[in-house]
Amino acid sequence: MKQFIILSFLLSTSFTSFTQEVNAVYEKGILFIEQNELDSAIQTFTRAAQIDKYHTNSFYNLGVCYMMKGEYNSSIPFFNRTILLDSNNNLARFNRAAAYSKTNNFLFAIFDYEYYIQKVPNDSQAYYNKAMVYLEMSEKENAFVELNKAINLSPYYKDAIFERALIYREKNDYSKALKDIESCMLFDKTDTLLLINQADLNFLLGNYDKAEKQYLSLFESLNTTYYHEQIAYSRMYAGKNWPSIEVFAELIKQNSTNYSYYLNRAIIYINIDKNQEAESDLTKAISLNPKALGKCLNLRGIARYNQKSFNEACFDWQQASNLHNDDGKLNLEKYCEKRDE
Repeated sequence: MKQFIILSFLLSTSFTSFTQEVNAVYEKGILFIEQNELDSAIQTFTRAAQIDKYHTNSFYNLGVCYMMKGEYNSSIPFFNRTILLDSNNNLARFNRAAAYSKTNNFLFAIFDYEYYIQKVPNDSQAYYNKAMVYLEMSEKENAFVELNKAINLSPYYKDAIFERALIYREKNDYSKALKDIESCMLFDKTDTLLLINQADLNFLLGNYDKAEKQYLSLFESLNTTYYHEQIAYSRMYAGKNWPSIEVFAELIKQNSTNYSYYLNRAIIYINIDKNQEAESDLTKAISLNPKALGKCLNLRGIARYNQKSFNEACFDWQQASNLHNDDGKLNLEKYCEKRDE
């Protein structure tokens, strides 16, 4: 009996010493992670796992370290080992799902997220992450469902709301997309990506005055050609003819080989009965982009007809019709009994 007690005491002392050693090494690894010394952390957790091959937390943190380094393939075996040792380790399952998604193992990622969600059903980030995997798989409807779940759990989840807005936009549901973008802007009114989407959606909804102001603000801060162009188009569609012509003139000075600038300025010139200027712009557009020949010839025919150059107009419409331009064919049939003598 005495031997048993002594033996038990010795075993207990040995076990305590063993546990203390593992824990000391493990705590040192945690300190290295906090200091972002990931290579040292990996060496330390590896040592802890060698001392105790059942030390779940060491295997888990090895996976975390490799994920923090962006070495996702290397992280997966450590999360596998963690889950093998502790099937209830939900964080390992969550992180393995993230690692799978980063390595394009999308179905495995979906499976892990679904398993995790069964265990932790109120984690909105899991639904969001699952949605992002579906987007990688081009399964937008499934992504949309998961984003809604994330937002239902966390109504102010900006990233989820933004991704839903993009899907609404692709569905041409511009009003809902704009509502979501403006919800995101409650968190940050200076986010450039949100400002761009807000301006674009107002433009698509026909809110041209709002869009113009927003594009002007973006152009003033970023000085990008796209916003300059959108100012011109916003003014054009709002019926602000001369202001839009001024912007197209500025754009042409910057890039005299962009046929669309001449084409759109010509359309405005026709609308305000400046047909000679329109004809000149359309001739330039034709020289720059023969692929748009049918459309440009039809419009030039209109500009020439308005100047009473009927033969030239009908010649343009005939060519446009030959190029299968429907508007040119209609104008040819409707107006070309009237010719220059």
